[in-house]
Amino acid sequence: MLPKLAMLPLLAAGVLAMAGCADTVAGNPTPAADVSTSTTEPPSTVSTSIDPCALITAADVQQLSLVARGPDRVGGGRGCSWYKDGVYAVGFSIYDQVGIDRFASGEPTVSNHPVGSHDGREFIPPEHGCGIVLEITRSSIIVLVVSDAAGGDTVSCHLAGDFALLIEPRLPAEQK
Repeated sequence: MLPKLAMLPLLAAGVLAMAGCADTVAGNPTPAADVSTSTTEPPSTVSTSIDPCALITAADVQQLSLVARGPDRVGGGRGCSWYKDGVYAVGFSIYDQVGIDRFASGEPTVSNHPVGSHDGREFIPPEHGCGIVLEITRSSIIVLVVSDAAGGDTVSCHLAGDFALLIEPRLPAEQK
């Protein structure tokens, strides 16, 4: 369930300002169905080959002064998280059997937010912070969530955008 993603010991930073979002749809992003592995569709071999902990390199950790929290398993996803002490936290979770089209709307706002060659959505989790969902294949996604200790949702969304730009080239090309 997506609200659990915001609770991941995740959340993080970068410092490249992101452009605003285009299409806005009211909603609270949650998978339309259970995100467990109980679907009939087999996991995407493209997404299962991704190690979420390898998306942030040792050089990134050093440059951004991050501390690794390590692997996480939340809501059926495979994840990893880091934090910058007292500033923010960031985490990524890969869902091998949940496509971007399975996200339902509610409150707050969900916006179309492509990053590089990947279709994406930006959202504000109920616990605050900011998240970006990127499509890997029609049946797999990566969810990136940032929680900023001091700057609020706006700063968290800038950080989420920065991290999305950082990791997007490290993802396999989107498979349609």
